[in-house]
Amino acid sequence: MTMRAMRGWLMALICLRVGVGWACSEEWEPVVFVSSTPDAPAAYAAGKLGLVRGNYELRHLVVAYRYLKGGALSADEQAIEAKSSLGNSDYGSDMNIPSGAGVSPWLEVRGGAGSPATAIPSTVRNYKRTQQVNGKEIEIGGMYLNCPEDAFTTAVATYNDRLKQWGAGSPQLLNWIAGQDAVFSNCGDNLGTTPAAAPNDAPMLLKQDRAYQIAAAHFYRGEWDEARKGFDAIARDKSSPWQIWGGYLAARTDVRQAYVEASLPTGDQYVSTFDSVPMNDALKRLEAVVQSTSDARVRHAAEMELEFVRIRVDSAAAVDAIARVMSSGKPDADFEQHLIDLHAIQRRNLNMGSSDLAQWILAMQKDPSTAYARWKQQPSLPWLIAALSSTTADDAQAQELLATAAKVSAASPGYTTANYERARLLLRLSKSTEARDLLTKELPLLRQDSKHPSAANAYTGLRMLTAANLDAMLQDAPRMVVDPNIDQAVLNTPAETCYGAPGASYCIPKKDPQGQFADDAAILFNERFPMSLWVEAAKSHALTPEYLRSEFAMAAWTRAAMLHDDASARALLPLLPKPLQAQAGDGTGFGAVFAMLHGPGLAPWIVPGPQPEVNYDKVFGHGSWWCAESEPGAEGQPYATDQIVWPLPDPLFLKPEEKAQAATEAAALKKLPAASILLSQKALAFAREHPDDPRVPEALAMSVRAMHYGCDSYGNDADAVRKATGKAVFELLHQRYPQSEWTKKTPYYY
Repeated sequence: MTMRAMRGWLMALICLRVGVGWACSEEWEPVVFVSSTPDAPAAYAAGKLGLVRGNYELRHLVVAYRYLKGGALSADEQAIEAKSSLGNSDYGSDMNIPSGAGVSPWLEVRGGAGSPATAIPSTVRNYKRTQQVNGKEIEIGGMYLNCPEDAFTTAVATYNDRLKQWGAGSPQLLNWIAGQDAVFSNCGDNLGTTPAAAPNDAPMLLKQDRAYQIAAAHFYRGEWDEARKGFDAIARDKSSPWQIWGGYLAARTDVRQAYVEASLPTGDQYVSTFDSVPMNDALKRLEAVVQSTSDARVRHAAEMELEFVRIRVDSAAAVDAIARVMSSGKPDADFEQHLIDLHAIQRRNLNMGSSDLAQWILAMQKDPSTAYARWKQQPSLPWLIAALSSTTADDAQAQELLATAAKVSAASPGYTTANYERARLLLRLSKSTEARDLLTKELPLLRQDSKHPSAANAYTGLRMLTAANLDAMLQDAPRMVVDPNIDQAVLNTPAETCYGAPGASYCIPKKDPQGQFADDAAILFNERFPMSLWVEAAKSHALTPEYLRSEFAMAAWTRAAMLHDDASARALLPLLPKPLQAQAGDGTGFGAVFAMLHGPGLAPWIVPGPQPEVNYDKVFGHGSWWCAESEPGAEGQPYATDQIVWPLPDPLFLKPEEKAQAATEAAALKKLPAASILLSQKALAFAREHPDDPRVPEALAMSVRAMHYGCDSYGNDADAVRKATGKAVFELLHQRYPQSEWTKKTPYYY
């Protein structure tokens, strides 16, 4: 059974639990048992990797590669990896700084300096939304940070230095301040002024500062040619204090031009597009700066800008350069930026280059076809794990890889992953006993380790598939929910939450994250188990916690009722809560329909994660009761197959005839219409045949309610059926039972 028919029902559970009712987002996410991110980020960053998975983000695989290769992260790198998210590289080198960054320190200095020549600015707008083209201001497709934090930091440092040289209130300092005010007047949308030339009798330092200020003003005004000429001239003036930065700033001008002009109305609204001509010019300039400069600050700035440019014009070379740094065994001073850049390259599906790091990440995430060949060429733990994860029972290298994996030390950061892949391969090779022994040996330690619940769940799920009998399988069906974002109210229901009249109430048992069905268990029960095994499982005390067995029994009984299996329904009846037993009666007749109309959470299958509650006479909200497989309103997410072994094999103990019966039953259940329609039709038919049954008015009223809160079926034939059925039920209730309290409670139909 897929999850299509469960979606509205699950959404109602989630909406109810978080207190949103039915005004809830339709973005449903699967419950997480094996996370796609490290469970304990700090521990992972320190080298306690647990189970390394191919669906990890690139950043986590970079860290895994470092440790699997025998390296480690520095304390600073660990802090970066432990962060919940990093920045992005979409908007150019100046685009990730908050508006106003760096402005305040400059305004404080500026305000304290005083100047009779010009008014003290109260603020500086540093984001720009327009660009001057042929003398006109044209609105670009987005906005960009025109004057970044470094501009203001440099201005403050320069002011303090000139204050020492020229003195407070000196004509030279006041002239310098006026020039800097002019520079920053161009930061926002409205163009300001360009600094005037320094007086002829001004000291050489002021003239050199002014040349820098004029070039910077042209840069912020978007006057690229003038800015480049100015910075190139500065680069040629060997006596200027700005000379070492001239070539770098000319290249920055190329980069800014490449982005801004590509963001004009004819271009993409996001500045991740660029003009290739100035961008390639920037590449050449930056390569020259890196080769020629002897200043460490300039080289580092040029190298980072060069990396930024290479990502756009030659991503393979950029990745290769980053990989060399990250694989050197030394701390990476630009670790976070390198992770951001690698992520940007991968997200745009650009060439990832030929480095061992990049190829390993691609093998883990997308294409493992070369993993074994790479491992043979260059035996290493990362490639052993990649080769193991992609090897099948039909591959000749299976035994060789198993033998090598068995030698991985327990102290190795790859131990947990290597053993998981080893057990998975043993299972595929039909060596289930050997696989079970390995998993059973490792599971106690994993379950004691609170830092790796995903690994414990993955091992448990794998061991479930090695079970030789039903009880052994049931013991491993429940897992611990590891999603930190799930509303804990879903899992920790107070034991005394009860519904219904005194003497006929049903109290919801307390739940906890330790015992919920994972996706693989749900698939096996819903699609591979015949009704006979559902009954056996519901009676087995191997299935714990007790509340989970109770919920399973209710699903099994509903399944029997929908399959018209009277014998199974009778066998399961004693396992139901007392109110449901009283309503359901014997067999699968009208009593079962009556009970299901009162139990919006009853359904003929189980779901991964917390089961919808079977409340007595209490709806969840819109989406209560189960949905039809074919209804557009019931479309939902598939099982989270990325969390389990896939394709999922049949349990070892299933007999051929049981498999055939399970397939027949699953096919029949997939043909069921939405519960609101099905139950209402059955109630309507019973009412016409048994008009004097005292339960009929209540059943008809409950049917109207089910039509209101059950799965919608807009846009197809089922919608017409739903409306026609709802009208027929309502009219029969009001025409035949006008004095009934249930008629008075039902003034409308839907």
